[in-house]
Parts: sequence; structure tokens; C-alpha cells
Amino acid sequence: MPRDDSDSSKCVHCGVGEVGPDNCSACTWPYSEKGWTKFRLGLRRITIDTNCINSKGRSSPLNLLEKWAGEKKIEIQKSTPFFAEAQGNLRRQAKEKQIPGHPPLFFLDSSSLGDAAVLAGPDLRKEIQKILFPGVTALSVGQERDVQHLAEHVRTGGHLFVTMDTSDFMLGKKEKKLRCLGVWAVTPGKAVELLVSVYGWSQDVGI
Repeated sequence: MPRDDSDSSKCVHCGVGEVGPDNCSACTWPYSEKGWTKFRLGLRRITIDTNCINSKGRSSPLNLLEKWAGEKKIEIQKSTPFFAEAQGNLRRQAKEKQIPGHPPLFFLDSSSLGDAAVLAGPDLRKEIQKILFPGVTALSVGQERDVQHLAEHVRTGGHLFVTMDTSDFMLGKKEKKLRCLGVWAVTPGKAVELLVSVYGWSQDVGI
């Protein structure tokens, strides 16, 4: 549902509930870290940025996320730009093929709801662009892809967007502003921290 900028107290995700200190009053989307414990769908769907391919398995947090995905505790997914950005390195390309894309979208009154389809969320491309690249009118290819990563993540109802690019997604007040939009952009380590906080999972990768 589109965001009504005239009423910032309304939840971005459902457009109906009131935004509380921790959660939306209707859909329970979390607006604070504590809110994840009350989110009725559970912290499950992780979108990873291309810089988190982890083709050499050298990142302990990413190894943990992949382990939990293998145990079906979470789902790791990718956005459309992922394929193009992974090209040029055979190991990265091979790893990219193993990561599923986002589920198809269901639009009210215009499409059928299939088994894997999810109800389309709000289109926040303009809002995301203003936060990531304020004052930039002509985006570079890389900047356009950054916006697309987050826009698709929101549109398909993703929970955490995991990235190592702290400059584009978190520097200054970007992280806080994105969170006000309902967008959680976090590092791999922070993603692990949140999951452990919510579920108490072991951080032993078992390798």
C-alpha cells in the first residue's frame, strides 16, 4: 500500500496501523530492535547485497546465516541487480546461482495469488533514493542498483537487508531514516545479533 506522507504516524508496510515505539499496531512490523520479538511473521526473510556473496566462506557472520538458511530457519534471497553485479568472477557467479530470488508479487484485483507469491508492498523507490543519494538527480548505474536492491526488498516484504556497504546504506543518518521507512539495512554481524536476540540460536557454525 502506498505511503501517505501526510501522516507519518501510519505504518509504511500496511498503511493502516499506527507506528508505536516498537511495532505497528496492525501488522506488528518492527520499528525498533525490541519489536522483532513481537513481529508475528517472525524474523525470517533475509535479502543479501552482492557484496555478501561470501564465495570463499571467510565471513563468520555470513557463514552463520548460510548455516541457518540450510537448516530452513531463515531464507536468504537476492534482488534483480544481484546477477549483473556478480559477473566477472567465476566463484561469485557460481555462488550467485545458488541464491534464490525474491518471490513473485501478487497485486490486488490484477493477478492471481500463487503458492509462492506475496502481496506486493509499497513502492518506495523515490523515498529510498532521497535517503541514499540526497541531492543527486542523475544516478550512476551503481547507485540505481542500490536503490533497486532496497526497493525490491521492500516490495516483496523482506525483513532484513544485509550489506557490507555501510557508506551507501548506513553512513550518517541513512540507517535511521531507512528504519523510519520500515527498511532494516544491517551488516552481517548485526543480522546475526538480531537473530540470536530473537531466537537464542547457537553461534557455532559447526565447521
